[in-house]
Amino acid sequence: MSREEALDGPTYERWVAGYNVATGLAKGRLRHDARGLRFVEVVVNGPKTWSLVASLHPEVGAAYDAAQERAAVEIIDWLAQHATARVGPRGRQVQVPVERLEATVVRHYTSRAGDPHRHLHLQVNARVFAAGKWRGLHSVGVVDSVEAINGIGHAAVMCDPEFRRVLASHGYTLDPETGEVVELAPYIGAFSARTAQIARNTDRYEAQWRSQHPGQEPTPRLRRS
Repeated sequence: MSREEALDGPTYERWVAGYNVATGLAKGRLRHDARGLRFVEVVVNGPKTWSLVASLHPEVGAAYDAAQERAAVEIIDWLAQHATARVGPRGRQVQVPVERLEATVVRHYTSRAGDPHRHLHLQVNARVFAAGKWRGLHSVGVVDSVEAINGIGHAAVMCDPEFRRVLASHGYTLDPETGEVVELAPYIGAFSARTAQIARNTDRYEAQWRSQHPGQEPTPRLRRS
């Protein structure tokens, strides 16, 4: 497995489009229509409290980022061993092992709502080398394995020795069942924009219900509905 340098914007666009970024040559016969698959994406992330503790302590943040990168490598290695391409005429295709697979990662530190949420978008290029030429990745097989892939990413970070060591050095422990940082679990809701949005909508719904039912008190079931 080789590792290249970071891609700038134009280089990334060429890579996504299916071109060899070093030579500029197309990797086989490319589709240029809107339905042409460019890459398959897997998100490498973890429990909310991992992002919270990473925001509190730069050392933990650096260890978490590094653990996510190592998890991405684990996933790529697994895909390199299991991904396939289809060879042959329509109706008589067979699947063959992939000989070369390319992937890149895009790092984000927050969710779309602005919450602390460290994660990687691992993008596997749809052009793979198999049976002597560039071909299309059998993406259905990757999608069908997404639960296994997500499990690899989570377990790789959860069991990362350096990440665990740095957490422990700051007095934090991980719940063996959920993986959440035990000491920060009570604060998940306070740092989740989605949770706050749900709470605001629930409060508005309850206020509307009270206006329609004067003198009555809503039951807990109303807030769950």
